[in-house]
Amino acid sequence: MAVGPWEVVEAPAIPPNAVRSTPLPLRGIAPRGGGKKLAWALQTAPEQVRFFEEYTQQAYPFDKLDLLGAPDFSAGAMENAGLIIYRDAYLLADADSPADKFRGVYNINAHEIAHQWYGDLVTVPWWDDIWLNEAYATWAQAKASLAMKPEYHTDLSALEGRVWAMKSDSLLSTRKVRQPINGEGDIQTAFDGITYQKGAAVLAMFERWVGEERFRAGMRDYLAKRKFGSGSSDDLIATLSAASGKGEHFAKAMRSFLDQPGVPLVQTTLSCRSGKARLDLHQQRYLPYGVMAGESSTWDVPVCVRFGRGKTMDSQCFLLDKADASFDVEGSCPDWYLPNADARGYYRFEMDKPDLARLAAAVSSLAPVEQMTYADALSSAFHRGTLPPGTLLEAVPLLAGSELPQVATALLGDLEWIRENLTDAGVRGQLDAWIAQIYMLRLEQLGWRRQKGEAESVTNLRTRLAELLAMTMRWAPARAPLATQGRQALGLGKEKGVDLSRADPDLLDLALKIAVQEGGETAYAAALTAFEAERDTARRYALLGALGSTRDTVLAARARDYGLGKAVQIGEMRYLYSSQMDEPENREASWNWLSRNFDAYRQRLSPFAQSGLPRSFSTGACSNEDAERVSAFIAPRVDSLIGGDRGLAQTLESIRQCAALRKHIDHSAFGEWVAARGSN
Repeated sequence: MAVGPWEVVEAPAIPPNAVRSTPLPLRGIAPRGGGKKLAWALQTAPEQVRFFEEYTQQAYPFDKLDLLGAPDFSAGAMENAGLIIYRDAYLLADADSPADKFRGVYNINAHEIAHQWYGDLVTVPWWDDIWLNEAYATWAQAKASLAMKPEYHTDLSALEGRVWAMKSDSLLSTRKVRQPINGEGDIQTAFDGITYQKGAAVLAMFERWVGEERFRAGMRDYLAKRKFGSGSSDDLIATLSAASGKGEHFAKAMRSFLDQPGVPLVQTTLSCRSGKARLDLHQQRYLPYGVMAGESSTWDVPVCVRFGRGKTMDSQCFLLDKADASFDVEGSCPDWYLPNADARGYYRFEMDKPDLARLAAAVSSLAPVEQMTYADALSSAFHRGTLPPGTLLEAVPLLAGSELPQVATALLGDLEWIRENLTDAGVRGQLDAWIAQIYMLRLEQLGWRRQKGEAESVTNLRTRLAELLAMTMRWAPARAPLATQGRQALGLGKEKGVDLSRADPDLLDLALKIAVQEGGETAYAAALTAFEAERDTARRYALLGALGSTRDTVLAARARDYGLGKAVQIGEMRYLYSSQMDEPENREASWNWLSRNFDAYRQRLSPFAQSGLPRSFSTGACSNEDAERVSAFIAPRVDSLIGGDRGLAQTLESIRQCAALRKHIDHSAFGEWVAARGSN
């Protein structure tokens, strides 16, 4: 039930169709005054319902569909049957909202509506199969969005999510997709990238291997046989195995990804003799530099490879079901090959240097998702310690010119790691100048405000580049226009009085942060007053982030204490404290603050957030001394955090991995690489 001062908006009923014989009542519910912001969700929900009805061949299972946005909901959303509850910032949108809000509302709505089939019509017997609910909704959301809103490029966003999941799946302390559940901590920490993004990626990989039609037939059969009941992983695997035409090969392969942790690393070598090609494959567990697994792991990996010959391309799939195998390649010897066609495989790949060089020369001819998986291959080799940082960065200009933000910024996470961990002030200045040469002109061409009718990808790219140049690099030419917008929004320009609509809605977060960072006490006070008067949840997040981002030591201390007060809702806290930790000047003081306020802070965290406490206050930690300090303080208190043992283990491992790689890399050689680029 939801009780409160709601505004209820009655939408037209969703008409019957070939699958459902009766109209479906549809309503939106928002806090009073927010009804107009439900228009986008109510406009797009009917097409999503129709998509899932057609895909599953099962009518929407319940008598009505209500979409409700609540101001301080601890989860992002919850798929209650017929009454989906969202955090209102994730459901409400209007003309003053950022462009990515419309994409976000569409995708989260598709995810939760998909749950009405995957999770509600058929649910799971126990928590160890919760991935069935969440991975299927994540996979189905991407499928629906790609079919009906191709301009959102959901395949690229899904790949970004997969790469993010692989980062945590590269830890020895990671968990299985199908993880035994022994207590509440295991339940709360199950709602992570392994369940959502890895689970969805595994489904996408097997769908590509067997073909969409067979996979869809298996899914329809699974839902039809178990509707208004439950189904386990074994039930699903058996049904899909029968539909796939691959029988036990499918079942064994799928279990290998569900029942053991980690990411496969597929190492490839191509040889050609007498015009015939052979592909040699070797697999092992992908682990970053300095990490040794206690035992070897193998998977049954569907490896699909793209081959290029002149202006033509084709693909061929192989099942790598042991550590080493060789396969004959159909057709003549290729000019180049990509070991993850369509980027649908949940694995990383490593190629011989000549093969990688030939692939690099062909990158511009690849599909965007394949360009991104090429970038991930470079990134994974860098973190294994087998690719020098300069070689990685040489690929940045190769991708930076893409019109798609996910491709153009595919290597920025590694660039930022390199910038923070491998450079001193002098080298960093030279590196920043090189980065600005690549991206600053592009940002200026995009402009500082969204234009009417511009593509969402343009808006997204503007936001990403502004974040890099203005916040991470603190590049003055990028900060100045944003600072002006932030001052105007806070009423510190010619026009007085707070009016956040004076700033570009997509850049509002950045503009407010920069205004507070550069405006001192006056700007901080204006942002605080605006926050306490603001009732729009998304704008409250932006204002809290601005308060947290101050680098003034007195104001930063005030912001940390403010976050424990009743004015800041539980679901809002992370926006303040993550902004604190994003600024290197605040990290030591924030850690000291946590050591004095641990109990008060912990008591305000929702169960979902408690396992993340060690990581959230360890941003930038990259030494064994950092790991020891975190361990010494958190370990005696870990039992007070729901899921804290896993959160601490993963945090410590991440810090030690960072430290090992930083020590391994030749800093002086990298400094010479940067100096050579800076002199050009």
